[in-house]
Amino acid sequence: MARVTMFLEQPLRHDTRVEKEAATLTEAGYEVTIIAAMHPDLPREELRDGVRIVRVDEDPLPSRIVRRIVARRSGGAAGPPGTVITRESVDRGGARARLLRAALRVHLRLSARRWSRNALAAATDARAALWIAHDLETLPTALRARARLGGAVLYDSHEFFTDSPLTRGAARRWERVERRCIGQADAVTTVSGGIARLLAERYGVPEPEVLMNVPHAPAAAPGDPIDLRRELSLPEASRVVLYLGGIQQLRGLDLMIRAIAQRPDLVLVMMGPGSPAYRAELEALAASEGVGDRIGFLPPVAPPEIRRYALGADVGVVMHKGDQYLSYRYALPNKLFDYLHAGLPVVVSDLPELGGMVTENRVGATCDPASPASIADAIDRVTADPALRANVEAAAPRYTWEIESRKLLAIAERLT
Repeated sequence: MARVTMFLEQPLRHDTRVEKEAATLTEAGYEVTIIAAMHPDLPREELRDGVRIVRVDEDPLPSRIVRRIVARRSGGAAGPPGTVITRESVDRGGARARLLRAALRVHLRLSARRWSRNALAAATDARAALWIAHDLETLPTALRARARLGGAVLYDSHEFFTDSPLTRGAARRWERVERRCIGQADAVTTVSGGIARLLAERYGVPEPEVLMNVPHAPAAAPGDPIDLRRELSLPEASRVVLYLGGIQQLRGLDLMIRAIAQRPDLVLVMMGPGSPAYRAELEALAASEGVGDRIGFLPPVAPPEIRRYALGADVGVVMHKGDQYLSYRYALPNKLFDYLHAGLPVVVSDLPELGGMVTENRVGATCDPASPASIADAIDRVTADPALRANVEAAAPRYTWEIESRKLLAIAERLT
């Protein structure tokens, strides 16, 4: 069977989309290699479930100097790549944030060049019939690999990259890159119909295939539900609002805290990775709103375990604000489908993709994500409607990786 090499300018710790695609191709008989980025806590090379992962260095000396300067200015330690200059820190206001934003742009450009050179060198040992570029930052590298070594290129756009937090301050440069490169790919996939249409309209290319971020169909019963109230010492007579995903800015977590303050029986459980500093900010906000005893935090768990936790909640929430980035406006995040697979009705932002999917399937309610009162009202409507659970149960089987993966296999077969 043909060889497939994926490019990912991340260390590949927990990237469910990349992992699912690699597993699908491996199970179909392809020989899959992922060329990722180095991380101090991860091996340079490993074999994971039949997939070869090669991590290459992306931390040149000038980049290390930039990190040390920023660390000295901020009173911290330089640390490994990414520990000082983070996208969360640059979203704050003030002079220090402007300095960090400038430093982050330098750091990312230097790192990208180093990673691309090393990834191309590694690609010579992983010569492939199909090169898959995960997100725009790896597409030029995949095209160079094709030019040198042959094969075909699939560009998998995980979001509307040029209008997202990832490209803050560098959107024009990345738009030039995408305009130059997207038409050279042999096939393009993305995560939602809205982003597919945006890419086609902006660059004059055929509309990409939509490959949604959805979970595997549940293989078995989830096991006993986790009692979230008992687990986090939350009030017993309460309605549990569950948020899955990164505990970070731009996810509407502050608005959700203000929303639960509107109702005395609402509690909010936030489950996912995040920085201690931002968690402390959220805790301070909850205390100032008088709901410090009605919020709880849980670390991320493996995908099969998510259902057990979600079964202990009453409603799942996705509070993207569409006026910030087009990537958010047209997103269909995997957490939405995690909620549905756990049988959980949802409250989501009234946006084209999110709101459209929820309304079409009648699995929840939409709201204004900038209004705590609107969020609280939507939660009331969802928790008062027992019919929604049946709608969720009917809709969930339509959104599984087993269905979506057929599209990926058809593209791979055509291109190889």
